Amino acid sequence: MTDKEIELAQEMLILIDTIKNNTDSLSADNRIPNLQLEIILSKIEELHQKTIGLKYLNQHADEVSSSIYSSQQEVDEQISAAKTQEMIGQQTAAQKEVVINMDPIIEQPQIIKQKDIKIEKIKNDLSAIGASAEDIGEKLQLQPLADIKSAIGINDKFLFINELFSGSSGEFEATVGLLNQLSSMEEAQQSLEKYGWERENETAQSFIKLVSRRYL
Repeated sequence: MTDKEIELAQEMLILIDTIKNNTDSLSADNRIPNLQLEIILSKIEELHQKTIGLKYLNQHADEVSSSIYSSQQEVDEQISAAKTQEMIGQQTAAQKEVVINMDPIIEQPQIIKQKDIKIEKIKNDLSAIGASAEDIGEKLQLQPLADIKSAIGINDKFLFINELFSGSSGEFEATVGLLNQLSSMEEAQQSLEKYGWERENETAQSFIKLVSRRYL
């Protein structure tokens, strides 16, 4: 098997385990939540697509190998050309800097000062709604989010709805929509206080970290 076939096979095994874990709890006596059915269906569809891909690789192994080799050559050529262009750009920029004789470091102290103020405010906001010092340290290294909902996977969504929003997907959607519209972590803090989440609640902390990235 090629590396790609091995990778696909491993991903299929993970999907099969995920499907099994979600179906083990199903019972004919209980109503199955729609969200859980959506999770199972999405994993089955993903497994189906990967199975088709593996079948194709098995049937066209020689063609795929040839194509990969050809594509790799093209990629290498593009990388080489990009590096050459980058070097030319760096030389040009260096020449302009000498001619203009500007010092780009002049504005850095002010930029750093503003960033420190913003980071300190985020620390205070997170502490107010129960984030631990470790969580704050981790959060400061995360990237900003333009949309909270887009960063929440389907498994996390299921977890948040059940543990933080009393199983109400409508409440979850409304809250995330509101948080996307707010302009600061302070406003987000005020809107989340009504839920009364425990400080030690790991699921709440995970959700709060996602929310805080919206306001970086």
